[in-house]
Amino acid sequence: MGIRRCGKSVVMEQVRDEISLQGKKIIYLNFELRSVSSKISNDIELISFIENEIQSFPNEKWYVFLDEVQSVKDWNIACRSLRLKNISIFITGSNSKLLSKEFTKELSGRYVSFTIRPFVYKEILEWSKEIGRDVSVNDYLIYGGFPKRFEFAEKEAMIRYLNDLDETIVINDIINRYKIRKEEVFKKLVNFVLISNARIFSSNSIFNYLKGQKIDCSINTVMKFLDYLEEAYVIRKIPQYSTKEKKQLEFYAKLYDEDVSFNSIRQMSGRFDLTHNLENVVY
Repeated sequence: MGIRRCGKSVVMEQVRDEISLQGKKIIYLNFELRSVSSKISNDIELISFIENEIQSFPNEKWYVFLDEVQSVKDWNIACRSLRLKNISIFITGSNSKLLSKEFTKELSGRYVSFTIRPFVYKEILEWSKEIGRDVSVNDYLIYGGFPKRFEFAEKEAMIRYLNDLDETIVINDIINRYKIRKEEVFKKLVNFVLISNARIFSSNSIFNYLKGQKIDCSINTVMKFLDYLEEAYVIRKIPQYSTKEKKQLEFYAKLYDEDVSFNSIRQMSGRFDLTHNLENVVY
């Protein structure tokens, strides 16, 4: 699991290739491809497709790889059904609700989950050697660790890529997934939160900021929008801890961007927030 474009599919492909070299039977479906998603949109179609495929070798163990599976309606029902057969299933998804409570309860002890994130600096150094690039610490503190950005030779092209990524992940995906009607309110909140990473927030403080900008919304809406960002792995949240009372203060939290580029592409005139980005990458 993890945010889009952080490398989940690459990790899955590495696992697939390793199993394939052992001569195992494999089915691989990437639901970001129109050729796949147009034919398989729900659990019934998914089960039917896989059952048809495994008929060629019904007595063999099969390994099924489902990339970005959350786009399939009732995918979890399909997985539960397929697990009753001689099948091992690997899934990726960019929503933290991927493993619903019902799903995890029924598969208790039978699954392992991994969270994939954009590169940290150590990984960037390893990758930069492979592609013949030098990447400074400052470059990482400004433009973050999304793997594909290092493939762009020109800075302007890289920044365009990061802006397109931001538009796709942060805006389009979430607005479409949750059918958000107050789009402008959501975009204002997103910009405020992502440019203010590594700071202490409460839903009330964000509500007051929006109110000061003459933006009409409720605290419930603010809380709901923050949940959407967290579910899509765009932000991470740490509750504030009170040493005096030895408990967590539920109303206050520090919010961190999943990648510091979400902050930097929103900065004007090249004045980057290295102080808070540094805390963000330490987190």
